[in-house]
This record gives sequence, C-alpha cells and structure tokens, in this order.
Amino acid sequence: MNGTMTTRNSAGAAGEQIEKTVRGTVKLAHEVFAENVEIQLATTGERGRSMDWFGTFTLPDRFNNSHLKDGSTTSRFMLSLDDGRSGQFRIRAFRFAGDEQFVVEFEGIGPLA
Repeated sequence: MNGTMTTRNSAGAAGEQIEKTVRGTVKLAHEVFAENVEIQLATTGERGRSMDWFGTFTLPDRFNNSHLKDGSTTSRFMLSLDDGRSGQFRIRAFRFAGDEQFVVEFEGIGPLA
C-alpha cells in the first residue's frame, strides 16, 4: 500500500492543516531502522510558506528497549516517505498502545521535501 490512504484538511488561524496516512522508512544514522511503517502525518502552515510537520507511527514492542528510545532526546532521525519526500525529525514522546505495540510521537526538524 503506497501513498495517501486518508486525507483531512482543516483551516485555522495559523493556516491550513492537512493530515494524511502514508507509508515510509525510519532511519537512524543513515541506517534503516524500520521499513514500510504506517505514519499519521500532519502538516500546518500557509501555502508557499514554511510548513511545520509532525505525527505518529506505531512500532512493535520489540523496538521499545532499542536505540530508538534510548537516543530519542539526542538523535535526529530521518523519515523517507513512499511519495519521495523526506526530512529529519525528533521524537517527542512514546506511549504503549497495547497488543505489544507502542506509538512514537514525532516533530519535524526543517523541511519535509
């Protein structure tokens, strides 16, 4: 399953917010950490201006004690989306999602292009 599965637009004082479900790859230090990850991605801002981006993805619990969590406050991760866009991100939070999975909340650092 590639590309956008769902899209939702909403307008606010800071401009338009677009939410999508996409697939991509998570990398750390140029090494693939997780592939074919379903990502809930939101972008905010006005067209033609800088866009902020953030979202969540879910990983199996086997990643819970890995360097993804250990390096979350100091490491910059790379997100490469199936639609060709990529950008660096930092992890904001982790939460257990049940069924041996946990949710990673992230925010982009710089552009998603």
